[in-house]
Amino acid sequence: MRKANKYLSCIALAFVVLGMALSGTALASDREGEIRAGGGINHNSASGVSNEIGFQIYGGYNFGELFGVDDLDFLVEGGYWNSGIEICANFACTSTTDVDGIWATGGVAYRFSDDISFLGRAGLDFGEDDGLMIGGGAAYHMSEELDLIGEVVIRDNVTSLQFNVTYGF
Repeated sequence: MRKANKYLSCIALAFVVLGMALSGTALASDREGEIRAGGGINHNSASGVSNEIGFQIYGGYNFGELFGVDDLDFLVEGGYWNSGIEICANFACTSTTDVDGIWATGGVAYRFSDDISFLGRAGLDFGEDDGLMIGGGAAYHMSEELDLIGEVVIRDNVTSLQFNVTYGF
């Protein structure tokens, strides 16, 4: 029951974030592409546990060109992820806890062509797998606002292959 309540809370949070993002469209229309919101699924692996499917939701800001390079953007993002992995919460393993958490990263996106960007990020995870996280991948720009992103994110204990949809406005 606890796990179901947690997923319902995360889904509700996702709708709140999406609602705030969409309500800000009119305010942000003169800054197209700078505010970002998205989410997706992840396939996670960690030593000693089975691979699991999880999800993430996030928001961020694209500050635009970095070091005066037109095709190199500086990004910040923060969000919530759930790995789907459960680990023992105590020595006797009489209870388990989900590996999930809040995270924040800074990164860069290099626009290779009109349709493709390469991404890199580094930041911190503040959940059960707390500590440094790094990642990299690629984005396919379906339109000015909508990106499909695939990336690998490595935390202290969990490595995630992620597929995300991001909307920028």
